[in-house]
Amino acid sequence: MALMLAFLGTTTAVLILRIVRAERGIQCLRRNYEGKGCEGMITKKEAGVFLVYYGCLLLLLPMVMPPLPPSVTLTGTPLTFDFEDDLGSVHNVHGSPTIVGSPVANGSKAVECQGWDSVGWELAKPSKTMDLAFKIYWTKLPTAANESFVVGEIYGEGESGWQDIFTTSLYCDENGYRGWTLWTGIPSGRGAFVSGDVVYALETSHWYTVRLTADLDTGVYRVYMDGNELAAITDVAVPADIYIDFFRLGGAARGNKVFTNYYDNVIVSLLGAAPASEQRPDPNPGYNWIPVQVTGVAMIGVGGYLLGSHKMRKLKT
Repeated sequence: MALMLAFLGTTTAVLILRIVRAERGIQCLRRNYEGKGCEGMITKKEAGVFLVYYGCLLLLLPMVMPPLPPSVTLTGTPLTFDFEDDLGSVHNVHGSPTIVGSPVANGSKAVECQGWDSVGWELAKPSKTMDLAFKIYWTKLPTAANESFVVGEIYGEGESGWQDIFTTSLYCDENGYRGWTLWTGIPSGRGAFVSGDVVYALETSHWYTVRLTADLDTGVYRVYMDGNELAAITDVAVPADIYIDFFRLGGAARGNKVFTNYYDNVIVSLLGAAPASEQRPDPNPGYNWIPVQVTGVAMIGVGGYLLGSHKMRKLKT
């Protein structure tokens, strides 16, 4: 966006300069010959004022533009995303997730996702491993035939495009049986299931801590809840060109119910990282404003030159 604005500003400046540098007398003669007159031509003063004004706007633009949401750089130190203020830490928003307060979040704030609402984050640098943990609060569970919703997803991009590396979902099948599934789409579909005893013991209006781990080097995906491993997919032959690029919470709800889930305290790191810390992602990574500001200074300089030459000509006359 910054480069686009810089290109636009430079193009505008060049066009204006080409107009005002033309021989005004020749242009006037031509316009008079065509019966148009010279009243509509741009003068050096008008061009200078415009350039100075536009250049000042470009210099002020960094102060008024909203910050870009950060992409995530995985390290050995976990990053924590919470929702105390807004969705500013979220890189990708689908639908209309909203920030809500207590009593749901017990005094803090959480993000509410209904139906197909979801929140996601992109990785600044693709990774072969990921350790993702988050708190989740269900208001309803799939209990009728063909109901389901996604708990969390991890995606990657390879030569053949986006790949569903690891998805975990709660569902109720066409026979009314409830389940919790793990699924990977690479290199071909494979799944695993959480014990039915765990699924049927799940409660609504209760906070759980869910953890998803993915190791593309060893081909192992695991899901945990409240510190206990629930299920795993192992020995997956992951193609060498597949890396983790993106993760998402919520979305893809199906059935007649309006499923409303709450997420909070998202913690992500490389697999096998150190204990969680209070480190936060940079909330304002910013745009690359250098081309815009250089263009603004150049436009102000050219505009000042035009105004100055206009003033000198008036003094001489």
